[in-house]
Parts: sequence; structure tokens; C-alpha cells
Amino acid sequence: MKRFKALSLFILILASIATAQEVNNDIFSEVEPLIQSESIKSPLDATPDSTGENVYFIATGENGPGVFQVAMQGGSAIEIKTGTPFEKLEGLAISSDDKWLFVADSQAQGGAIFKLSLMDKSVSVLTGTAGTAPKGLEDVGEHLYFTSLDGNQPAVFRLSVNGGERITLAKGQPFANLSSITANEMGVVYVSDRGSGDSNGVIYRIDDGAVTAIAQNLRLGNPAGIALTADASVLAVSSLSEDGHAQVVLIDTASLETMLFNHVIGENVSAGGLHRSHNSDDVVFAWADYAGDQVYKVKPPKVQPTGF
Repeated sequence: MKRFKALSLFILILASIATAQEVNNDIFSEVEPLIQSESIKSPLDATPDSTGENVYFIATGENGPGVFQVAMQGGSAIEIKTGTPFEKLEGLAISSDDKWLFVADSQAQGGAIFKLSLMDKSVSVLTGTAGTAPKGLEDVGEHLYFTSLDGNQPAVFRLSVNGGERITLAKGQPFANLSSITANEMGVVYVSDRGSGDSNGVIYRIDDGAVTAIAQNLRLGNPAGIALTADASVLAVSSLSEDGHAQVVLIDTASLETMLFNHVIGENVSAGGLHRSHNSDDVVFAWADYAGDQVYKVKPPKVQPTGF
């Protein structure tokens, strides 16, 4: 019997057989839509704050593309910042202290990451990112990881959350169409690559410069959101089934075994950005459904269900 390893407040022991592509809808106990605003269209990416009280997301509203907020219990979306300087938003992440949002825009300023203050709503280009055409990004401690371009080559970068010199972690082959990114506290990075077709998606691990494909032939979302559990033992991947319905692929980062979750979200036909809260004591994920104009709260069970 194959088992997923223990997860902090997430998965302790999987007592049932975990064959590839097995569906286990007990993995998450809460999957709830949050947005109650008809004016919000096409949310691409979403991230919870560390308190579990709010979700921030990028979408298009009455005043154009921008950043919005919705309460974790659901309700009307609140506009944080829209219009100038944003042009083509791709992804976002929140700082570990909940003071800043990092917003990837692939066109403005030649493509840059903007740093948006949640205190006074001021926006500035994060030093070292102008002209990089960023897509996915994630804050891990004092570092910001992001997918981007280095010239014409897809690349993965790291830099300080305060900006500065960016460090190239990997670029060029085997990457084709990089999307989202996440990393653990040891600096092991995971990126999603949408490839050149509907079912050519790949998940790569980057560890000390070595790039390894850990899952292939996936039909990934757009953006192809990925997020690690609090103990980094499982990677959640936003994807679509063969018949085009939303699902989350869960990859054990040690054994590389996989299983699926599709409760509630399986009714949708799009899959977007995915992020986990920084607070490991009360973990919550935020998941974007751009075709359904919705953002979801996804929570692991506090008490392990039968079969775990």
C-alpha cells in the first residue's frame, strides 16, 4: 500500500491505496466561493493573508485591471488598486508580514513586478525587475521567487523582497512556457510550465541548479497555479481533467506519487492561480477560477477524515 507522507495540519497518513490519478475528495474539508460582486471578471491569481481573514486577487473590475480584496467569509470585492500603472497582470504574492503585495505585470514598464503597499496603496516598481516580463511569483521569507524572461529565454529568478540584484536560478532548456512558482524554506523551487499544447504541461523542481521534471503530460491551468503545503511535503497543482474540468493534482515531493482533488471545483472549466497562507497554524489556500469569475477558499481538515 502506497502512502503520502505526514503533512502539518493537512495529511497525516493515507491509509488507502494512492495510485496515480486516484481521486480523494477528503483531502480538503472546505471549498467555498467568496466573491459576491457581478462587476468582477476573470480572476487570474489569488492569495490569502497570513491571518486567514482576507484574500487578495487580480482581476478586471469596473475601472480596469487591478488588485482586489474579499473577506475570507465571502462578500463584495473591494478595489485596492486598478488602472495605471497596470496593463497586463499575470500573478501576485503577499509578503510574509502582510504589508505588501507583489504584482507581476508582463507589459507595464517593459514587464515588471510592482510593490503595492497595503497601508497607503502606493505602487512602485520593485528594483531589479523592470523589463523582465514576469509571470508567476511567490514570497518565501526574505526572498521573492519569480518566473520571467532573460532575453528571449524563459528563466527563474530570486531576489530580495526589497529589490536589488536578481539571481538566476535556471534558464533556457528544458523550459518552454513557464507560469507559476513556489519554493520551500531551504530554497528548493518548483515551477509549472504549460508547454506548447493542452496536455504538455510539466512541473519542474530546481534544487541547487539541477532541473528535474517531477510530473509531465499535464493539462495545466492558466496561470498554472502551484503551492506547497506548510511542511513542503506535497505540491498542489492547478489543472484540468481530460474532459476540461478543474482539478488539483497533489504530488508527494518525496515519492512523486500523485492523487487528485475535484470536489466542488470540478464543476468549473477553468483553473488559475493558487497560493497558500504563510501562517502554518491555520492553513488556507486561495484558488482563482477566471472563467467562472470566482475565487475560492480551500481549507484542509482540522480533524483528519476517515481513511487518513
